[in-house]
Amino acid sequence: ALKDPDTRSIAESDAQILLEQFPGMSEVSNVYRLLAYAALEKEPRQYRTAADYLIRLRDQSNEAEDLVETNRLIGDCYFLNRDYANAVDFYSAARSRENESRRNGDLLLRLISALLRTGLIDDALKLIDEGDFDNNISSVDRWRAEWNIAQALQISGQTDRALGRVRLLLQDSDTNSVPTVLNLRLLWLESYLSLEANQLEGLAGRVMRLLTRLESMPLQSKDGLDVLNLNERIILKTEILLLQGSIYMREGDINSGMLVLTQLREEFASSASAQRSYLIEASYHALVGDFVSAQTTLTDLAQKYPESPLAPQALFEAALYCERRGAEYYANAVILYNDLAERYASDPLFYTARLKQGNLLRLINDFAGAQIIYENLINSFPSHRMRYISELSRADCILALSGNDAADLDDAINVLERLLDLPNLPLDFQAEASYKWAFSLAKRQS
Repeated sequence: ALKDPDTRSIAESDAQILLEQFPGMSEVSNVYRLLAYAALEKEPRQYRTAADYLIRLRDQSNEAEDLVETNRLIGDCYFLNRDYANAVDFYSAARSRENESRRNGDLLLRLISALLRTGLIDDALKLIDEGDFDNNISSVDRWRAEWNIAQALQISGQTDRALGRVRLLLQDSDTNSVPTVLNLRLLWLESYLSLEANQLEGLAGRVMRLLTRLESMPLQSKDGLDVLNLNERIILKTEILLLQGSIYMREGDINSGMLVLTQLREEFASSASAQRSYLIEASYHALVGDFVSAQTTLTDLAQKYPESPLAPQALFEAALYCERRGAEYYANAVILYNDLAERYASDPLFYTARLKQGNLLRLINDFAGAQIIYENLINSFPSHRMRYISELSRADCILALSGNDAADLDDAINVLERLLDLPNLPLDFQAEASYKWAFSLAKRQS
């Protein structure tokens, strides 16, 4: 029954009956294993439930090898459930049971990844450095771990520190002991971090040599084993081309940069790198104050790749650049924000786009239209973390439209009074809402 999705629930039901009626049976370990498997086969997958059964399975054994494997599986369940702190605990428990002479690099990478997602970057660094010092971490595992470390450092704003570690790794390691694709990726990462740190000296030449090396590599070695498969080659080439174009742009060589980005878009039109190239181009145009070209570039991205996860971001940034062109273009920006909201209603940018749309409508004196937008946000997202902004903006619209109408003023006063009862309001927001509440009361009395 377990093997067939249509009858899996029967197996799960029978297993539960066994647990309830025969909790001390000798085969209880297999029952826990079955229930954990069933939880992982459901949609959506029930990682926490599976972890609970695996913990009960683990408690049935005292064998070190079983404890290592089961703790690893429990850690995987918590990791996939985004409970990284618990994942760290179980990966650590598994690693503590490992035989020192047979350390599992895959388990080490799991533990490092969980530590990084928990924000414990220094703990992950200590783990890598200790393993390297004790010589119980392979070159491949060290390089993979350093890749994850460098990304975490860069995301946390420590780009220089990330760059330093990657450079030290490349200088001190034997590149022949790691797969070619990993070596190329780390070389790309060093160049990317150099650009992020604005260390441009010699960078264009290094990237050109990296591209030349990649293009000169055969797909297969003489013994017929893949050195670099086609998919890996395409990913690396597109990322290197994007980096090369970005470097030229940063150096102010717009012609060379656009030649590279155009090549990327023509040869690898469906790649993620080709899509991101429009963001690079738009950033350059904005940097030199050409907001028209920045806006056009981003709307081109949204039109050419409407299904891309970057399309909502492109429309949002295009609207921002449109705003920066001046008040006479606010109506155009409203259209862009509206386009984003109508086409990508489930995107995280939806709420902010509607707020921006309402704010611009107020700036062009369309308070009625803005009020409708705010009311729709309040009604559709009653628990949204930015609801208080919609509430205050709605009150502004009511005040603007009220004139001396007592009923409308009472409505605004009630909204502002309720706002101040909300918990955890930012202090500046409390001050603004209090001022407008007092202003409304004074206006009604006059």
